Amino acid sequence: YIEELLQRHQLADAKPRSTPLPPGSKVLPTGEGETELVDSTEYRTLIGELNYLATSTRPDIAQAMSVLARFMGKPSKTHMGLALGVLRYLAGTKELGLRFGGAGELKLEGYSDSDWAGDPATRRSTT
Repeated sequence: YIEELLQRHQLADAKPRSTPLPPGSKVLPTGEGETELVDSTEYRTLIGELNYLATSTRPDIAQAMSVLARFMGKPSKTHMGLALGVLRYLAGTKELGLRFGGAGELKLEGYSDSDWAGDPATRRSTT
């Protein structure tokens, strides 16, 4: 599925990225001076495709998708660039994923992190 997405968005030969979003990036709503996408259909499509991966086999991109999905109503070229960056991250980590099933006892272990008022636009916390 990742290969199909890379082909569909002309990123088959793109340089892979090491993280879904750049470290320390602040994703803000489209502001003055920023170029809003004329047709946001491509952005919405890409976010939906990536969200499918985040909820099925790639939870490592879930936080990035949560942030980028907030701007579906009025995305900018910056938001589109960040979404394509998530796809570049997937290009470099195609071998990762969750596999369900198998023999033996299942041991599930989870971790969580949070920030305090980390969203610069709304000052909401993220867990």
